[in-house]
Amino acid sequence: MKDEFVSLRIAKLARKKGLDTQLDLGGNCVCYKKDGAITTYHVHFEYPDRNQYTYAPTQAFLARWIRTKFDIHVEIYCNASGWGWILTKLNGTTIKEIRDDIFFATHEEALEVGLTEAFKIIKP
Repeated sequence: MKDEFVSLRIAKLARKKGLDTQLDLGGNCVCYKKDGAITTYHVHFEYPDRNQYTYAPTQAFLARWIRTKFDIHVEIYCNASGWGWILTKLNGTTIKEIRDDIFFATHEEALEVGLTEAFKIIKP
């Protein structure tokens, strides 16, 4: 089993919000070329040109980065209807409530949407 990489759309949002390509992305990341092609690089030693690539870390890495840098936790939950998300501050304050009308088939789909919603409220 392996972690899912974020989509190009989420990777671009992360870059706008300050995700530094010099972070240790855990050995590998997906790099989206400007033409949309995907490639994988070992990022411990050398980074491809940032102007030519957008780096896409795993969903878990990005959720941890948001939690560490912005004190926002993307919580994923499951019930009989499927998977959902909620955003909370680390002090327990709810930022975005549970949406009882929107559920997803997988944990990863819910997390992708939760990450998107977190970026919407984060100031650059």
